[in-house]
Amino acid sequence: MFNLMRRINENTSLIHKMVYAFNSDELRNILGSLPNQVIFSNEESLRNHLLYLLTSSSSSERNFIEKKILEIYKSRSIQLQHQPPIWRPPRPQIPYFIQPTHKIPDETIHFAHNLPFFKTLETILPPLYSELNADSFNFVGYYYLSESTRNSVIESWNNYRKEYKLKIILRIEQFGEKLLIERLPYNIYVSVNGRQCRLPELNISTVGTPWRHNVPIDITEYTDLRTCLQNTLNITWSNEPYIYVTSVFVVQKLPWENLLIELKNRLIIRASEKTMDFIKQFFEREADFGVNCVFTTVMDPLSNLRMKLPARGVGCIHLQCFDAIEFLRMNEQKQTWLCPICQKPVKFENLEIDEYFLNVVHSSNLSEECKYIILLKDGTWIEKTNELKTKVKTVINEEIIIPSDTD
Repeated sequence: MFNLMRRINENTSLIHKMVYAFNSDELRNILGSLPNQVIFSNEESLRNHLLYLLTSSSSSERNFIEKKILEIYKSRSIQLQHQPPIWRPPRPQIPYFIQPTHKIPDETIHFAHNLPFFKTLETILPPLYSELNADSFNFVGYYYLSESTRNSVIESWNNYRKEYKLKIILRIEQFGEKLLIERLPYNIYVSVNGRQCRLPELNISTVGTPWRHNVPIDITEYTDLRTCLQNTLNITWSNEPYIYVTSVFVVQKLPWENLLIELKNRLIIRASEKTMDFIKQFFEREADFGVNCVFTTVMDPLSNLRMKLPARGVGCIHLQCFDAIEFLRMNEQKQTWLCPICQKPVKFENLEIDEYFLNVVHSSNLSEECKYIILLKDGTWIEKTNELKTKVKTVINEEIIIPSDTD
């Protein structure tokens, strides 16, 4: 039985390779020999329709189609017969849509945020967007894996972590000028090959409607990895006033250590002089209040441990830093990409190491038990000692201003 199934799979794979080798005229010839068939104009649609018939027809119809494919393949030129089959990996099918949906030219697609923990290897369903509809949206699309891609995904299985290193992910993101990139419709439903997919966690808001956190949806386990046949993707939601872009990719999952190496290798770093100027400007703004020093912490707000690699977002305006190592670790588990201090979005590409505070935490002048440092008007710093304890009020994750003695 096992040998029989293996021969059937091998024959199916061979037939599919022949289909991928055919040009548009040969595909039309095959489809034209079948009754009641609509002959499409472009090669991609012809090929995908023929593949669909191979998987959905009855046994007798499928046998007839396969015989016709073999006949056309054998009738090719003598030159082609003496060469190995020339075939191309299957390209994504132009999906069938129940709801009006539009394919967007690749050069115009820019998802609003990158996926630092995923390296895109292949697009297997091109980006499409849904038209605005106040009632409901129902999307049905088809995608295929090439033999090489299918094998690569299977071989990437990590038995220790019980997951594939190469993944097939679904991305859904708002399309337009004003974006809420962190949310998905709360009542979204996604299935692949009739199996309901696990979705991001539902957030219940006291103000407004519920929503789901927008992270890539892993559909690897729902994709048919046994063959290169059609996979059916279904997405629905309702009562959503936004337009969304949808696409499916094959990606490589990257550990946080890879991102840390990339961060350290960047040529751009927040120079120590820039932070010193920022400190001086802070005191100039507070001059009327008689501020002569301010203290900040060297502890990471995420781990409550001393920072090893102080960093902040490019757009952050606070003096305090967070540990980039802990920040990356946290986002590998839950991809929020929010500054732990000001809660503003911090994209990976906008994360920068602060040289000033890097020098502070690795300075020999900083004792092991020290948690706070005093920043002075000239941009220098000293360790906070117990003598200053009566002059300060402790507030977590907040800079503390110490009034001068003349006040």
